[in-house]
Amino acid sequence: MKEVTLKSHLRASTQVCQNTFTTKGSTMKKFRFLLILLLLLGVVGSLAAQDDTVTLNILARGDSWDPDNFYQPQIEEAVGINLEYRMIPSSEYVEVRNVTVASGDLPDSIRVSPREGVYAEYIDAGLLRPLNDLLDQYPAVRDAFPPEVWEANTYSDGNIYHIPRITGSYPITIAYRKDWADQLGIEHPTTTEEFEAMLQAFQEQDPGGLGEVMIPFVPNRLSGSGFIGWIDPILSPFGVNYMAWVPSPDDPSQLILSHTLPSFKEGLVYARGLYEQGLLDQTWGVSEERGLFKFYAGIVGATTDWPQFSHLRLEAIQNAFPDANAEIAYITGLTGPDGTQGGPIYTPNTQDLGTALTTAATDEEADAFFRMLEWQYTDGFELMTMGVEGITFDVGEDGIARRRGRDAILEENPPYDLYMLDRVFFAEPPAYFDYTRQNPSWNDVTDEMFDYVSGVLDEVTDTRVVSYNVNTNDPAIADNLQAIQSVVDEFTVQAILTPGFDIEAEFENFLAELEQNRLPEVTEAMNNLNDIEAIDAIAAG
Repeated sequence: MKEVTLKSHLRASTQVCQNTFTTKGSTMKKFRFLLILLLLLGVVGSLAAQDDTVTLNILARGDSWDPDNFYQPQIEEAVGINLEYRMIPSSEYVEVRNVTVASGDLPDSIRVSPREGVYAEYIDAGLLRPLNDLLDQYPAVRDAFPPEVWEANTYSDGNIYHIPRITGSYPITIAYRKDWADQLGIEHPTTTEEFEAMLQAFQEQDPGGLGEVMIPFVPNRLSGSGFIGWIDPILSPFGVNYMAWVPSPDDPSQLILSHTLPSFKEGLVYARGLYEQGLLDQTWGVSEERGLFKFYAGIVGATTDWPQFSHLRLEAIQNAFPDANAEIAYITGLTGPDGTQGGPIYTPNTQDLGTALTTAATDEEADAFFRMLEWQYTDGFELMTMGVEGITFDVGEDGIARRRGRDAILEENPPYDLYMLDRVFFAEPPAYFDYTRQNPSWNDVTDEMFDYVSGVLDEVTDTRVVSYNVNTNDPAIADNLQAIQSVVDEFTVQAILTPGFDIEAEFENFLAELEQNRLPEVTEAMNNLNDIEAIDAIAAG
């Protein structure tokens, strides 16, 4: 298309030249000819320059996407590139990415984690591009991560194939409407029994006056990849965190998959009880809607969430119900019937889906991608974290920049939606996630809320449950872990949703199916790769 356009302009210029020379000669006509020729050369030169602009095709992840957002053009102009995003909802991303890669039609960049089985497959198949030289060329990107991070993410062949996304401690906790609990005289729940009683009180007494639309408990995500992990807070008190590898009660020197513990049955019975009573959202396991958005709408008593974003959740509820005087509190871990202390899963060196360049990216495209990252980490960092002064944030008399509320921005300037920053910031540095006053992302949080959330995060350190699957680079793990996870997902959903499902009787079949999917080999590999004492030392530090 570009070649045809250039040729058409060249043909047009030739015709103009011919027309000019066939006209009676004069100084004016010669001047006109030269002027037209120069203009045409400028057009062709401009088109050629456009033709040289690097275009990056990015398979991105995000639950909402405005292709007309303000920020993407700013990045393109600052770096001199074109960005083509294919934005996939979070719950669908892994599946869509796997299908896309398998098709052979590779984008330039994808999100992937070394903890996924496909990571080693992609590298061994020559689908991911080594980044070592690019990291040396762009020290602003390299130095944004501690040296030990790069060391931990170096593949067995000595190459680095992805930029990790280290979000720090983003624990999955229970967020509940403290204003509703206070209205009913309910103390902060600390046990599974007390949590269930609070949900029952919400259901029966309807403190928000919502009627039938009120839902006592909605997990953050209702379906999709990894959604089972969002009910961790109600299974962890029974000794089970999603896909966690923990020391065996029978032999603490050996790691086992937590779902093989008999207490998993008890946790499923508890979760099914919540569902059967109508306390757990009746669309769980089925709906593609995100459960958190129901909490935003102010019709939910409790959800599972990250505490750091409490100010955004509260803002949304207040906008939905301005007279509600809403208040949110967090439960970092419930205690189970046998005294087991539940808590958020914590895996040292844990990572979300990081950023990799595929071998479809040319040298020029790979360099352009790193130029973009360098700009986002340096000159563009304020835009990527705060947006635009006077539109998305304001500088107070104390000199501190504070972001405006998202709903206010959406009402006045929708293209400046702050959520879009998370979508176009494709490989955020660790500093982006730190919950500190030095991080401008949290400048809009009140001192009272900042102190409360900081206290919650401190409490998480005491309740978190260590998962020991830190190192997973083994063929047995790469080839079978995804299938094992699918077996866990299917059994969990069936046990909670299927009427008359005999959890006790079916548990043996569940264990047999795990064994058929080579759980023993995966367990052996996990134990060979991960030293319990060493990981305990890392977790303690």
